[in-house]
Amino acid sequence: MAEHIKIGDISPRIQYTGDAVQVGFTYPFPIFVDGDIKVYVDGTLQTITTHYSVTGAGADTGGTVTFVAAPASGDIVTLIRDLSVERSSDFQESGEFRAKVINDELDKIIAMAQEADDGLTRTLHQTSTDAAGSLELPEKAARASKALGFDANGDPVVSTKTMSAMESEADNAAASAAAALASETSASTHNSNAQTAKTASETAQSLAEAARDAAQTAETNAETAETNAAASATAADVAKIEWQGAWVTTTVYAVADAVEEAGSSYVCIVAHTAGVFATDLSAAKWELMAQKGADGADGVDGADGADGAGSGTVTSVATSGLAGGGPITGTGTVDVPIASQAQAEVGTDNATAMTPLRANQAIVALADLIIQNSKSAAYTLVLSDAGKHILHPSADTTAQTFTIPANSSVAYPVGTALKITSTEWIISGSGLT
Repeated sequence: MAEHIKIGDISPRIQYTGDAVQVGFTYPFPIFVDGDIKVYVDGTLQTITTHYSVTGAGADTGGTVTFVAAPASGDIVTLIRDLSVERSSDFQESGEFRAKVINDELDKIIAMAQEADDGLTRTLHQTSTDAAGSLELPEKAARASKALGFDANGDPVVSTKTMSAMESEADNAAASAAAALASETSASTHNSNAQTAKTASETAQSLAEAARDAAQTAETNAETAETNAAASATAADVAKIEWQGAWVTTTVYAVADAVEEAGSSYVCIVAHTAGVFATDLSAAKWELMAQKGADGADGVDGADGADGAGSGTVTSVATSGLAGGGPITGTGTVDVPIASQAQAEVGTDNATAMTPLRANQAIVALADLIIQNSKSAAYTLVLSDAGKHILHPSADTTAQTFTIPANSSVAYPVGTALKITSTEWIISGSGLT
């Protein structure tokens, strides 16, 4: 070479896409000998002479790689300069110091630096503006078969579980999502209360969607997968739900039986004979499946209907036969006595008229009535007992126990009144006296 190669600021890598016709592909970076360039087709290293030939070695502007057979359409052709990292010249003490030799050595150093820079840009590394930190990986034995992540400081860490364990947990979480969807269908089919079934179905669907999302997250986040796997273990035990309707004490319940209690649905996780629901729930024999939702807002009143058409003519006037009143006059009026407040409240007199005032007094009197729930056996109050009178009838001479459950089991609205007579009181729940 008459002159040394001039190394410009250019990447030592270039790629093309084959079209099954083109055989010549140029490389814009200089090389020193034909063997300084590596050729790949779809990631497979090609062999010089067998698959291709090279021209342009020693030229500043690069040259051409010519294939024996054109790469197939869509194949990615990659041309890379790859020098051996070694020193090819050695200068002797007081020996000849030729400019071409030193220039060639410096050119190769710059070319190697370009290759190193190209390799660095293709690695995972911090930006120039990132805060200083440790990017050392855990040792090989510690990270084997583990997932790589970053801690709260942004430093590399590995998962506590193996990749196969996390994949298994993700599969289990996905299975629990399918089980939740199946339970929604079963609950919807067997729930005798249409409104409760609708609420339970919507809630179960939301749980299923949440479980599906958790399963997807678990595939890439080891910590989330661990939490979801713990939840899926319980779901797997009750994958086949058998709807039993409303909960009834003394009934023998098996694992996967589902019941309705106080508007919510529960699934049995420990086989048992039912006693007091609140006690069984506290003993972890039941697990909440669908929480009762809040009552929806009242709908808007509909528009008043049109007044009916019609008219009449008094053709005769009665002079007797009206209970407690006078005769109808020729103008269509009638003289009828007004009911007293007592008559309005009793509501049995059919010979007097009701004014708006008397009607309001009757309504107020009816509102003060309390519905009575008579019990001649031990009884635990439920949510529907709110505002009722729980009576232990005098005819039952056996002492009975009426239990008001803890708020965590049956949450009565604030201001709920309960009236209980002729009974022994048992107070359950913290904070009650």
